[in-house]
Amino acid sequence: MKKHKRLVKFVFGISIIGNVIFGLFLYQKNGNDQQTLEQVVFNGIQSNLVQLEGAITYQHDHGWSNPSHVTEKLSDVMEGIGLAFEIGKRSGALNKDKENLLWDLHRYLIGFKADSGYPNVTLSDDEREDYVELGENLRLSGWGMNLGYGSGWLDFEQKTRKLLG
Repeated sequence: MKKHKRLVKFVFGISIIGNVIFGLFLYQKNGNDQQTLEQVVFNGIQSNLVQLEGAITYQHDHGWSNPSHVTEKLSDVMEGIGLAFEIGKRSGALNKDKENLLWDLHRYLIGFKADSGYPNVTLSDDEREDYVELGENLRLSGWGMNLGYGSGWLDFEQKTRKLLG
């Protein structure tokens, strides 16, 4: 009977240690998943929004000599949003609030003329004005050339809400 009691205590102790190790593993995995999502948002969306603002400003200042550069940059942003959706969903790092924010940004940007895949994109005067307004809004939100920006989700969320607001 004493042997049985010792065996039960031993198994119980091993079980507790195993559960603690498993819990630490899940905690670490969640942190890694969040960090991966933030990197995707930083590299795939935020840096491309900065480049989009720069491309719009350059084209506006230089008579829209290459408007396809602007539409390509918009496509880069849209691809970054798609990548954030995919990686966030697969890793479990994308909760409903984050998903909704990405959808809101996607819906906002989809209204602009996108890259057709062919060179020599032409933009109407109205489309150019829409892009100029987008560039101004990006800059006012904190995304623009020669502006500092953070790489975390909170920074992205604040600037996105300001842009959409």
